[in-house]
Amino acid sequence: PEEQRRLAAELLRAKGLELAVLLDSGKETYMAFHDPGLPSLVVIGKDGRLSRYHSGYLEDMATTVKAEVTELLK
Repeated sequence: PEEQRRLAAELLRAKGLELAVLLDSGKETYMAFHDPGLPSLVVIGKDGRLSRYHSGYLEDMATTVKAEVTELLK
């Protein structure tokens, strides 16, 4: 779990993202998506439900995530 936290923090810093991240150390959430590819990105809406899901490498992750979260916060 500590290594996951460190890697996630490094990725967020490198991409210029400031957002809450839930790490799935027990892999329960990962398996709920039927063993998706890595990396996987899940965006949860204010209502606690799945809003966006990305599987695999996302070319412009920072721009995409910022746009999706901005839209959700409207």
